[in-house]
Amino acid sequence: MEKALAPPRKQWLDALRGLAIFLVVLLHNLPVGEEKYFYILLTGPIKLPLFFAISGYVFNPREGKQGIFFLNVLRKILIPSLVLFIGLHAPSVLTRGFSYLLYRLRDFFTGDVCWYITACILGEILFFYNLKFCKKEWQICLTAGICCVLGFVMAAFGFGDFAMLNRAFIAQAFLLMGYLFRRHEEFFKKLHWSVLLVGFLLVAVLITAGYFLFPNRGIDVHMNNYYGSLWTVPFSFLLIALFNLSLMTLGAKLGRISKILSLVGQHTLITYIWHGFFLSIGMRVLPLGDSTGILLIGKCLLLTAFSIGMCTLGGVIINWVFPELMGRKRKKKEKV
Repeated sequence: MEKALAPPRKQWLDALRGLAIFLVVLLHNLPVGEEKYFYILLTGPIKLPLFFAISGYVFNPREGKQGIFFLNVLRKILIPSLVLFIGLHAPSVLTRGFSYLLYRLRDFFTGDVCWYITACILGEILFFYNLKFCKKEWQICLTAGICCVLGFVMAAFGFGDFAMLNRAFIAQAFLLMGYLFRRHEEFFKKLHWSVLLVGFLLVAVLITAGYFLFPNRGIDVHMNNYYGSLWTVPFSFLLIALFNLSLMTLGAKLGRISKILSLVGQHTLITYIWHGFFLSIGMRVLPLGDSTGILLIGKCLLLTAFSIGMCTLGGVIINWVFPELMGRKRKKKEKV
């Protein structure tokens, strides 16, 4: 008997992942200055919230079965992340000693480095129990909202920075956004193009308003900065929701966005962990120096393309040679 084929990957979803990781890597090689401020202002609402929203979109509660869920978190996120992280820092043991690797592993688990991974794992665990115990959509929304508020309360009192716990609570709003989009995807896909255009125009208006109302501030999910104060959080979340839902609607309506971005999006884990290494190599060949304006942006774009290209190539090779390492199943040849 022939086995049913697994559903094909959604190319537009991988492309949005690729876009998100591109924005993250570009941010990491932009030096502090006016260019970086404007970049954060424009991309802050979608860089990391989009990652969380995509996680919410593809979230599989495993019918509430805890063992299967935690096994998948271990197999698909934690173990691949640890292997990639150790592989990146293991060569330094020869010059810095084994204690260096232990310190780096400590930073990994506390969220001091690769913070998104710890926040994502804890966030998915919280979301799993939300879906496990809340059966109705309004209950899921209410619980996610309460968790988000608790996250801000924890952050305000300096609690939950360890392992990015307060970020994981706040991220419930972003996970919920992707989850609801998946449940009502047909509604979003049927929206007229004019509605989508209005959505992007409103995003532009809100970003412009943020520039004038809250100067020298922006949205930085990592630093829990949403235009600088708790009073600006509703404004920030309106912008985040509108921007991300508009992007996801565009992707769902188009179906296909970019094969290159899609390929990049399939290897975001290795890119997230290894991109700094390749950026450092690229900067030796193409130093930023005192560059400003268009020249600076051009150099940063080239460095970003180089780093992402090398990481994606590495991901392709790993998935070809040892896909289990990245939590993926080896493809079996179909029987004729």
